[in-house]
Parts: sequence; structure tokens; C-alpha cells
Amino acid sequence: MPDWSYHTFFKPVLFRMKPETSRDFTLQLMNTLARLPIGDKVINFFGHMQPPAELVQNIAGIRFPSPVGISGALDPNLKGTSAYSNLGYGFIEVGPISIKPCTVHESIVRNTDEETLWYQQLQSNMGLDEALIKLQQTKRTVPMGIGIKGETEEELSHLAEKLDEYADFFIVDLNVADHIEKMRSITSKPVFLKVTHHQLDVNKFSDQTMDGFLIREGVQKDGGLELGKSEMPFLKSSIQQLLPFDKPIIASGGVHEPSDAMELFRSGASLIQLHSGFVFSGPGLPKRINERYVFEKTTEIKQNTNGWLSFFFMGFGVFLAGIIALFIGLTQVLLPYDEAFLGMKSEEIIAYNHHLFHFMSHDRICLAGVMISAGFMFMQLSYHGIRKGDHWARKAFVIAATIGFLNLFYFIGFGYFDKLTLSITLSFFHFSYLDFIGPGT
Repeated sequence: MPDWSYHTFFKPVLFRMKPETSRDFTLQLMNTLARLPIGDKVINFFGHMQPPAELVQNIAGIRFPSPVGISGALDPNLKGTSAYSNLGYGFIEVGPISIKPCTVHESIVRNTDEETLWYQQLQSNMGLDEALIKLQQTKRTVPMGIGIKGETEEELSHLAEKLDEYADFFIVDLNVADHIEKMRSITSKPVFLKVTHHQLDVNKFSDQTMDGFLIREGVQKDGGLELGKSEMPFLKSSIQQLLPFDKPIIASGGVHEPSDAMELFRSGASLIQLHSGFVFSGPGLPKRINERYVFEKTTEIKQNTNGWLSFFFMGFGVFLAGIIALFIGLTQVLLPYDEAFLGMKSEEIIAYNHHLFHFMSHDRICLAGVMISAGFMFMQLSYHGIRKGDHWARKAFVIAATIGFLNLFYFIGFGYFDKLTLSITLSFFHFSYLDFIGPGT
């Protein structure tokens, strides 16, 4: 579900539903597609969501393919977990998970004008037993952070033991930070301390042995929590207060555009998590953030830009061949080898039926129009896409050019050997053969 389909079709339809219904429907739909045998390939083909290799980071001993994650509070029932790794996310948060389920009724208010979500609370979870069943069914290829919620040391230890095989790192509440040392005897996974804006008193955890912090999304308002771009000042302030501890910081919420994400990174966040931005900006947001991150953080994009000039000249050749075909279609129409194939001269065709000759002229002019348009498109894909390392542009070029090349066999199949088409095709094929079979195609 890339941006072009989400904003033009899905979003208007989904926003006519209740927030809870539209959320569950969207996540379930994406999860179902991701679980199909070739579902992940379909998502990648249409959305080109996979993060560039330049984004890989090692934080707290964990390899993150991208610094953009998804908040567990958005999907408390794990309806979309399998799909997230196909949408450009570098990690997934799950939970909080407690031993017994918390089945309180969720109340969500969506304000489309302000782009905010209001939750009565963010405590809903399915409980340990059901979570284990869902996690066993989850297909994932990126790190997973699991939030665990327990009141006692024994509860935390039990949760850590049961969930250890699924977690790459754990997230615990501030009020149980004293039990982190006990968790160390149960699991070797990093432990992040979850804090909120209103409880951020650095003196409370200055001596704790946490591996990092997660700043939970949501600003207190009207007896609940408001999520949206209004969180940004609070997030940046919280990050600044946590920087002296020199620990990784995950900032959750507030990001609706790539520029928002870059603000948090510049403020000191190591990773970010999306919530309201996923709802209002769509599933294509992590891809756009990843691209912006690469653009700003690297002086030279190290993607496959090889051969863009060859591709460009191939497009120019198709464009020029279209001009030539247009000239032929407007003047003599038939070339000598055309007359040889038909066994008739142009004058004989005109004498037999001049409409037939005009139809052949129309056919050649139409072909010329297609070639001119295709050549122009190839040049634009080469210069504005392949030259900048955009994988989708290279893929689109190669697929279109390959289909065009196979068109030559269509002529041969009818016994017609177009020498001009053959010579042009072979010259273009020679121009870009090495680029077609090179990396990135």
C-alpha cells in the first residue's frame, strides 16, 4: 500500500470508519498479504519499501536495518506484525505484554484537521498466552522489542523467560527499574527503560543499569493521551534531558513527515517509532524517512548508479528512431524491403486502394509516437532516477526495455523481417547489455 494508493483511495475510505475499525482492518489486510507465499515480493515490487544498505546501524549490540520502527501501542493485538518488516521498518515494538490480559475498552478519537489521535489509555494487551501464540505465527526479518509489564520481580522474570526467544530487546516500565538486575540473570537481551514526558525525572533512574531509553508517545490532555505532531516539542525536550546518560534513545510518536524524523535525529534520538504518522501519512512514510535519512547523512549515495549514461543514450536513440519513423510515415511510408515483402510497389498499393496506403501511413505514425514517448520516458528515468540510485527507476527501465526488445520476435513470428527495427534494436541492446545484467537489476 504505497503512498499513491493510500492517499488517493484507501485513506478516504478508511477515515469513514471508526478509528478502531479502520486500524484493525488495515493491519489485518496488510498482514494477510504479507503471509501469502509471494506476498512480501508483491509489496516490495509495488512499494519498493526495503531500506537501503546505508541505513544499517548497530545499537546496543543489535543490528537495525533502518532507524525507523513502529510503536507497539498502535497494534496491541499483533494484527499487522508480519507486514511491518516489508514496509521499510527497521524494527518492531510489541506490547506491553502482561501475564494476564488487559481487556479494557479502547476509546480513540481521530481529529483529521489537526492530525491527532486521542486515546483514553495505551494499556491494552492480550496477555502472555495469546501473545505467545501470535508471536509463533509471526514472520519477521527485523529486530523486535517486546515491552513487558509486571508488578513484581517474579512476574517480570517469568515474562522475560517466556518471551526471550522472540525478543531482540526488552522494554520495562520506570516503576520496575529496580528489577533490571534480576532480569539480567534470565536474559542476555538489552533492556530499555520506558519513560513518559510527564514522569521524566532523571534522578529516579540515574543509578539504573539500563541499556537505553524509550520515550513513550502521548501528551496528557483531557483525561487521556493526545498523539500527533504536537508531541514534537515534548519529545525533543525529553531527548535533551536523557542525552547526558550516553545511552541509545528511542523516540516514539510525533513524526508525520521525514522532516519531523530528521529533527528528532538531530536532537539526539538514535531510533524513532511511528504511531499517528502511520495513520495520517500512510504506510509509505518509513520509506520516505529512510530516503531522506540517506540523502542527509551520506555525502555520496552508494547505490547502484552504474550505466545511467548508457541508459540515457539508449532512450535518446529510441527517441531519435521515433523521429525517423515519423518522417518515413509522413513521406514515403514504405521502405524497399517492405515493398519486397508485399510484392508490390507503393504506386500499385495506391492504385489498388489508396485508403490501404493511408492506413499503413497511420500505423507507422502511431508507432513513431510510441517510440518518441518511450524514448523520452527512458531519458527521464535515466537522468532523474537511475543517476540518483533509485532502484525503482532501474527496474522500470529494464522491464519496459526488455518487453520492447521481445517485440522484435513478434515481427519475425509473422515472417516479416524489419531490417531497420533489427539494426536499431541491436545497437541499443549493445549499448546497455552490460548495464542490464549488472547489479541492481
